[in-house]
Amino acid sequence: MPDNDPVKQVMDKLELVAEHSTEGDTLRIAYKLTNHAGIPVLTYDPAAGDPKQPWPALDEAVYISVEEPDKVHLKRVVAPVPKSANVTTLSLPPVRRLDPAKSRTARFSLKLPLRERSEYFRHHDKAPYKDAKAKVLFLWIGFIPLVDGMKLKPVAPGAEVFRIGGSYAPPEQLFAKWETDCSLKCKVRTDDDSFERV
Repeated sequence: MPDNDPVKQVMDKLELVAEHSTEGDTLRIAYKLTNHAGIPVLTYDPAAGDPKQPWPALDEAVYISVEEPDKVHLKRVVAPVPKSANVTTLSLPPVRRLDPAKSRTARFSLKLPLRERSEYFRHHDKAPYKDAKAKVLFLWIGFIPLVDGMKLKPVAPGAEVFRIGGSYAPPEQLFAKWETDCSLKCKVRTDDDSFERV
C-alpha cells in the first residue's frame, strides 16, 4: 500500500481500553477509544442505548461469538457476508466520527448468560444451545478511515451519529481489540451447520 493510503495511516492507531464488571445477571462494559492517527476515523459503535440508563442495554446491538473452549468475543463491527446465505444487499450501520488526538468513552450492559448473536442467523424459539463458561473476554470495535468522497449525514438533527453517503472507494474495515480474563456464563449455539458466527 502506498504511504498515502488512508487505511495504512489509521492501522493500529485506534486505541481501545476497557473494563468489565458484573452486577447480578448483567455484564457491564465501559470503554475508551483514542485516535492516534493523523486523520479522522469512523467507528461502527453507533448505538448508545437509552441515555436515561446509567448502563444502557445493548443486547440487540452487540454481536456475541464464543470461541471454544473458553473465549467470548463482543463485537461492534460490520458483520461479514455469510458463506451459507444468499445476501445481495449489504446495509452499513451508522458511524461515529473520532478526530485525530481525540478520545470518546462509552458504556453498555448485556444480559447474562451471554447468548451468541449473529447478524444473519437470529435467535429463534427452536435454536439449540449449550452452556459454557468463558475465561477470556474480547471486545472488538470496527472502524474505517474518513476518505475522500465520503459525505456524513447526521441520522437526526444535531446527532453525533452519521450515515455515510457520497461516492468513494470503500476502505477495508479495521479493528481495535481489547482482552481480559473473566468468568462469564455463555449460551453457545450448537447448530453449526446453519449458524455462522461474526
